[in-house]
Amino acid sequence: MAIVTIHCPECDAVLRLTNPQPGKKGKCPKCAALITIPDEAEEAESIQPKPRPAAPRPRVVAQVADDEEDEVEAEVEPEVRPRRMVAAAADGDDEQAEEERPRRKKLKKKRRSARSASSGKGLLIGLIVAGVLLVFSGGGGLAFWLLSSGQNRGTGKEDPLAYVAADTTVAFGLDFAALAGQPEIKTPAQNVLKGMCGELLNGCTKETKLSVDDLVQQVVVANHTPLDQANRPGTGLMTVVIKSRVPFNPRKVVEGFVSAEKKKQNGKVFYRVRADPSQRNPGMAAFAGVDLPTLFMPSDRIIVATNVDERQLDWMFGSDGTALALAGPSGELLRKAGQGHAWVLLPLDGKIKEQMRQGMAMLPPENRALLEQGKAAALWGNLEGQQVKIGAGLACTDANAAKQITDTMQREWAKQKDQAAGQGAALEMFMPGVGNLVKEVADSTRISNEGAVAQFSAQVSMKSLTAVINAVQQRAAQPPQGGRPPGMPVFPDG
Repeated sequence: MAIVTIHCPECDAVLRLTNPQPGKKGKCPKCAALITIPDEAEEAESIQPKPRPAAPRPRVVAQVADDEEDEVEAEVEPEVRPRRMVAAAADGDDEQAEEERPRRKKLKKKRRSARSASSGKGLLIGLIVAGVLLVFSGGGGLAFWLLSSGQNRGTGKEDPLAYVAADTTVAFGLDFAALAGQPEIKTPAQNVLKGMCGELLNGCTKETKLSVDDLVQQVVVANHTPLDQANRPGTGLMTVVIKSRVPFNPRKVVEGFVSAEKKKQNGKVFYRVRADPSQRNPGMAAFAGVDLPTLFMPSDRIIVATNVDERQLDWMFGSDGTALALAGPSGELLRKAGQGHAWVLLPLDGKIKEQMRQGMAMLPPENRALLEQGKAAALWGNLEGQQVKIGAGLACTDANAAKQITDTMQREWAKQKDQAAGQGAALEMFMPGVGNLVKEVADSTRISNEGAVAQFSAQVSMKSLTAVINAVQQRAAQPPQGGRPPGMPVFPDG
């Protein structure tokens, strides 16, 4: 089998032919020029064809111009690296055809392998794109979880009253948002709060960059110390609950303290913090030395700080932020009083009950028996325009006891009303404004009962109340003359 080479007269491509037939015509596979096979052609170096490579190069089919049934198979041989061109004989060569079939099969396999590699690469790209989309869409929840680990996921609608413990001895609350338009009341109230927990407020605002007005919308303070020990510095057990006006970043709150140790109990995260002692107000002697090292944030709107042993706080960490820990009639009264812009609650048990018995010694025996059924007492007030609505309540063992106490109070008030107004006028000499305030209360008092709570309500003008507040502040600023004022209780030292 002879192999010869010819040159395309147009593009000068080198074509290698097998068993050429002189005079036959065909198209150049490279430039499509019509070529006539010459009578004499250069014979290749080897008469026998070289072994075919494992991965054959593609072949190009050129049609014969004068015989449409004949085909010439050829390879264009590049100028730098010659490539083989096989031209089939016009009449066909069975043996040559048999040899060419395996090469075509290998070419198909190579193409399939290339397609498989391309498909695998596309699958890899698709997986990468899908992963990116997952992170920035539904998978964003995973990123959020990683960023928010160490924080409790509350609703932000928790009720501060839910964190008043069942062993509370006295509690009070202030709604600073409602007092915003009354600086003569709001400013003294904020000063009292800063005196009680200035370190806490400083830590919570330092890194969050929130003002006290933004941080403190409502505050609840619960004391857990028996009242006969409440005046001993550094011994009080206290819990402060703050509801913020705007959401805060719990991580930033923690960063505002000198140190913070992350802990977990009952599935909730809390911190053991150390505040800056320089922020303590030395003027509040009753709270001097009282730290609030346990910091719990059930959501980004509630801060609970306490110095109660964390091992006794399972009830707080397990709270859903809605149910009250103070149950029964006392809890019912707490709900009612807690709706006030300013309120105070006093559970009646232990030594408080004993002091009540001493104070009720002058009452008829039947009245003392009724008041013995009291479980908690509360006082609250609400601002409505230029009027202040005052309420007081006594939580009783049941509704029947509340009804009996209400009837008794109505009878007694009818007898004492005129006398109370006279006493107010006498007090006017010592504290200006008290007389008008007492008269307004006497004229507007109403006594009723609601469920297990016996209550009375009254209202006074903002003008009268402001006058009394100013008189009290002026009197408190005066140095005592001749020792302790009459009636001022004496607490043991230490």
